[in-house]
Amino acid sequence: MIGPRADSARLGFPDEVSRRKWLGTLGGTAMGLLLSDLAERVAFGAQPQATVRLGSLTKSSFQPLLGKLVAVYGKGTTVNMLLLKVDGNPFGKKAIPSVPKLPVSREPFSITLLSPAGSNLPEGLYTLQHPALGTTEPLFLAPVGQTKPGQAKQYQAVFS
Repeated sequence: MIGPRADSARLGFPDEVSRRKWLGTLGGTAMGLLLSDLAERVAFGAQPQATVRLGSLTKSSFQPLLGKLVAVYGKGTTVNMLLLKVDGNPFGKKAIPSVPKLPVSREPFSITLLSPAGSNLPEGLYTLQHPALGTTEPLFLAPVGQTKPGQAKQYQAVFS
């Protein structure tokens, strides 16, 4: 035999698979993927539904929360962090000449959060929640500065 049938026979596959059997296998695989996703969400706890769009946040959105705890959700965990700083333009006063000016709807700013001692979150997407703020869409948090193992760590989010 020559052609695709010869290859399938040589590899031990049946010559013909009924459409019903193929669709059943495909449906079973899809259902398995959906159930594993659902099981993961249940096991790690569902993140709260976002109520605040990132584009609507400004420096003044976070200033009343200085010194208060903010819940940080993501990567299968929840950590309460202290809002340590709200800084103005994190890029400085100089504009980068090679970048064309874009219409800006807000002044860029950054927030710095302090995690409890011993918590170690990798950089990535996290959701913030506080009763006075609401629940944000996922935003990128990155650890900043060096700390000793087991000590509190600072994380920064930049809004541009």
